Amino acid sequence: MRTATFLVLLLALCLGATPPEASRAAPPAAPDAADLTEKAPDAGPSQDRTRDVPDSPASDTALAAPEPSAYRGPLSGNMRVAIGDGLQHPWLFGLVHEETSGHLLAFVKNGHRHATSPGAPIDMLVSEDGGCTWADRHTVYSVPDHDLADACVSVMHGGRIGLFVFLRKKGSLRCDFVFSDDGGATWSVNTDVLSGARIFPYGPMLPYPAAVGGRDATGFAVYGYASSTGVHVATTTDNGDTWRLAGTIVTGGLGFSEASVVRVGDERKWLMFLRNDLDKRLYLSTSTDMTAWTPPRDAGIEAGRNPPYALYDAGRLHLYLFQRDFSATIGKENQLLVFEDDPETVFVTKTLSPKEPRVVATAPDRSLGYLRCCAIGRDYVWGFTAGEFEGSTEAGAPSVIVIGSTRPLPSAGPGYVARLADGRNLLRNPVFDLWTRGTDFPDLVTATRVADGFEVVPGASPVRVSREDIAPEVSRIFPFNPRHGMRIASPRADRVMVRQELKGERDVWLTADQTLSFQVWGIGTAPALRFFVTVDYGQGGAKAVTRSRPLVCRQAAGAVWMAEGTIQTPPLADKTIGRSPAVFLGVAGQGRDAPWDLILVGMKAELGPVTRFVAPDPDMDALLCSRFVQSVDLSAGMPLGMGMATGPASITGLFEFQDMAQAPRIHLADGAPGCLQAFPGPVPATGISFTPTGRHAARFDLAAPGGLSVGAAYLVRVAHDCRVTLLLDAE
Repeated sequence: MRTATFLVLLLALCLGATPPEASRAAPPAAPDAADLTEKAPDAGPSQDRTRDVPDSPASDTALAAPEPSAYRGPLSGNMRVAIGDGLQHPWLFGLVHEETSGHLLAFVKNGHRHATSPGAPIDMLVSEDGGCTWADRHTVYSVPDHDLADACVSVMHGGRIGLFVFLRKKGSLRCDFVFSDDGGATWSVNTDVLSGARIFPYGPMLPYPAAVGGRDATGFAVYGYASSTGVHVATTTDNGDTWRLAGTIVTGGLGFSEASVVRVGDERKWLMFLRNDLDKRLYLSTSTDMTAWTPPRDAGIEAGRNPPYALYDAGRLHLYLFQRDFSATIGKENQLLVFEDDPETVFVTKTLSPKEPRVVATAPDRSLGYLRCCAIGRDYVWGFTAGEFEGSTEAGAPSVIVIGSTRPLPSAGPGYVARLADGRNLLRNPVFDLWTRGTDFPDLVTATRVADGFEVVPGASPVRVSREDIAPEVSRIFPFNPRHGMRIASPRADRVMVRQELKGERDVWLTADQTLSFQVWGIGTAPALRFFVTVDYGQGGAKAVTRSRPLVCRQAAGAVWMAEGTIQTPPLADKTIGRSPAVFLGVAGQGRDAPWDLILVGMKAELGPVTRFVAPDPDMDALLCSRFVQSVDLSAGMPLGMGMATGPASITGLFEFQDMAQAPRIHLADGAPGCLQAFPGPVPATGISFTPTGRHAARFDLAAPGGLSVGAAYLVRVAHDCRVTLLLDAE
């Protein structure tokens, strides 16, 4: 299957499916000497950057994503991988807020969504900090010889946590309901509540009020589908003690599967969005009693194979879909999209307008598409599973669970965004352990990437930057025992700047209008430093804003020093976010004539007050940074990838690599093109170039002396006496 997919992709590449070239611009200028300023960088908002932002080639099977915009809906916010180490296969199907303890509970299947898991184990995890960290993972439900197909979880009357579970076994299907009345500490016995009937539950349990035949407080409804019989609703009026199938909403054979139902405020109006597996479009049905529904009508949206998730918030309808990648393909971005509309109008017209979605966030690769949301007061915490191939049990498809927080608006306060980031360093590679591009950069006169994550911008004089090994007796002076430092030497310190870029709209939201604390640790004469934050609202967005303040030296022991400070970051109120926004954090020299010769050994930027500087785990830090910079070593005999001869002297093929934060630039860092050979042959290469096509693959174009059979397949690999190093740079 993977070979067939590759051949299709390779053919597409050979027919000219080349992504647009990355655009290039220059970086914001260093902050000036004002104590606290709000101004535009010297060269303008968006034309002053040095980063490549590759365009994402559109997929013909997924929704075409528009340019990102300043979406201020309930799921605006940031995301982070929170559960899973890349070796497990968790699948998230529920998030609930346990009000007595204030804890957030996550429920996961200990296995792939699209593969069997003997015993159908459901694990529960607990977060005491709004989703930042998770602990106490333990199994709360399991049925021998059965597999968990689908489940939903909600907080019911009296704080009861209810699990509605669909189980499968060869020759046997059933729906169970189990519950906990003590915050998840103990659980009831498994009960087959539909007497052998089955539905795939999707979405949360919804209140089933007395006005439509249910019961206030203890009435709930679960919507689900069965491929042969259609879409159904199961209801309870006694808080889950008994259940019944209340009716068939959509008859079988029409291709409908996941159905997301949302109520329009507190009116007797409900909207149902259904995914159709036959024509890959989204359909809409309405109801005034939750059990009788109008015939589904095409909502005018191409959904692909992506389940919908509808959410009503502050009088607006928000319909979410993933533009997701379920296989080892290229050219698809895993973006979470939203369609926003007036729910009263949608109820009457049975359609959405406008049809163009907006981008909420870009997710990790191969996102499952099952979005789970949990309201906590005015905030939301949301999550989904990423990293899985559909219908596959391949070992190469590990899953992780991504948790997001929301509402980083100045009017709403820091909320859960600040809690997720509290005490966490916003900077990658903060103790300068990783130097993928080299360890010595002499006579820099232009902005240059040095240690992974960091860029040095010289002033009027050349700057030398190098990695400095820290002696053990000096390392012990610091609370985080650094191994390396960044040595910076310049005859004049005017406007020398060390900065890091946080890419993307979610980081702009995360850092907006909050207190930012900064710490810098170093060796040598403590220089006069300023720290700054620049918000570039993106191309077509508002004018960039820089704020800066002096750092104050707080500790000094001989040549060892630490300086810190706080600042209020620029706001988002009345700001338009354009394409490819970013936040720049860093330090700059204040002196105009004094030379620099110092070693930086640690930097920390965090939201909120200053906390203790703790060195990151080297493995985790390496994993994080590898998403931005990778050095891929190909030793003798190792393959680069398969390709096809597009001419007698040219081969086009696909090079795949570990997922990156965005599509990287790729070039030979070590070894000559002649080290690569095409087989059968061997035919030596005379040149090679790479074109980014996504976050885990790139097209390569190899030049050869001639003699290739046009249309034939070739394996490109390293010659037996050679070694090649490729540098993948997404910064």
